[in-house]
Amino acid sequence: MYDPYIARATALLRARLVGLKVLRVDRSEQGIGDLKVARETPIIEVYVNYASADPPQVAALAPPWSSLPWHLLVLMEEAVQRGWAAFSEAEAQRLGVPWLDLVRQPAVHSQLAALVDDFARQGYRPDVLQPFATVDEARQRWAALRTFAQTHGHFLVTNGPYRIAQWSTQAVVLEVFCDLSYPLGVGSYDRYAIPRRAYISQITPHAQGFEIHAEVERVEKFQRTMTLFGSHCDVSSRRINVLSCPSVATSWCTLTGLSHTPGQHRTLVTGCFSWICGASSDQGSIRSRSPSICTRITCSQRLR
Repeated sequence: MYDPYIARATALLRARLVGLKVLRVDRSEQGIGDLKVARETPIIEVYVNYASADPPQVAALAPPWSSLPWHLLVLMEEAVQRGWAAFSEAEAQRLGVPWLDLVRQPAVHSQLAALVDDFARQGYRPDVLQPFATVDEARQRWAALRTFAQTHGHFLVTNGPYRIAQWSTQAVVLEVFCDLSYPLGVGSYDRYAIPRRAYISQITPHAQGFEIHAEVERVEKFQRTMTLFGSHCDVSSRRINVLSCPSVATSWCTLTGLSHTPGQHRTLVTGCFSWICGASSDQGSIRSRSPSICTRITCSQRLR
C-alpha cells in the first residue's frame, strides 16, 4: 500500500512523532433548557522530538485527532489494499485504478458498501485498535456508517458542521447540521475570522529614551454581526531606555526618521506586538493591563 505522495506528505510527522498516551476520558453534562447533553473529552499526551518557541506550531505537528472517524479510515485503507482505488492521483494513474473518492464513484461505493456489511457482522477492528474499541462498539460504528451511506448516498463522514447533501459536475450543496454534544459552540472561531491588531499611535523622544502610546482594536458583537473599533490601550506610559533586549514578535513595525537634537544619534526602533501576554515587563518592556495584548519595544541598532 506504499504511496510515494503519502510518504512525502507525512515524512515530517513520522520523523518527529515519538508516541501518544491516552491519559483519560473526561465526561461532563451540560444543560440546554430541558435538554441534557453528555460530552466525552479524551485527554491525550503527544510526544515529539521537536521544540519551538511557538507552542502552537509544535501542537500542530501531530494533533491527536482526525477529521474522519477511525472506521472510515480503516475502510479507505482496506479499499486501497484490495486495489479498488489509490490515495493519490499519481499512484492512481500509475496503477490504472480510480483516485479514491468517497462521494462520486458509484462502482467504488458498491464495493465499500459490501465491505461495510461484512465488517459490521464481524465487529471488525484493526489489531492496533483492539485495546481501545470492543467488538460491540465496532459493530455500532460500522452499522452507523452503513446507515449514513444509505441515507446520504456517500461515505464522506467528517467532524465538521457541514455535510454534502447534493453534488454534480457544476456544483456542490452543503447542508448544515448542529450536534449539541460538540464541545465548541457558535462563535468559538470568531477570533480567527476577525483578528485584532495593535499598533503604536505615538512616540515621544526624550533624552534617555522614548514615551510610547499604543492602541488596540476591540470587537463588539451583536448576534451574528461583529464590528471593529480602535481604542486607546490602557498602558501606563513610561520612558523606555535605549537598550538591546530580545524580541518577542508576531508582527513587526519599523519606525525610522525620528527627530533628534544635535549631538544625539538617530535611532532605528523596531517594535513588535506579541499575543504572548506573559512577556517580561523589565528591560525596557511595557505591558498592557488588558489581558489580551502585550507590547515590547526593542532598540535594534543606531544610525549616525
